Amino acid sequence: MGGLAAHHEGGAAASLAGKAAIVTGASQGIGRGIAVALAECGVRVAAAARNRTNLDLTCSTIAAAGGRSIPVICDVQDQRQLEHCVARTVETFGTGTSW
Repeated sequence: MGGLAAHHEGGAAASLAGKAAIVTGASQGIGRGIAVALAECGVRVAAAARNRTNLDLTCSTIAAAGGRSIPVICDVQDQRQLEHCVARTVETFGTGTSW
């Protein structure tokens, strides 16, 4: 992948490689940008938002660039959905996550 990772090789971006993160609001705008940038640094991304169609687009963008992500439908105002988001992230990427 290019982008952010290409500008930070050996620096902070390299230290993120192999970690996992939950990015809320990942279906559009800044959230999508953060999800893609983290994936470019080798972070496994749980892309969380309410809009499944746009989440799928975010995850497709990440996959096309060689990254790994999962879409998680989540309204951050709902405690149960937040718990599900964390559980799905840990289930998929393991307990060595960073958020």
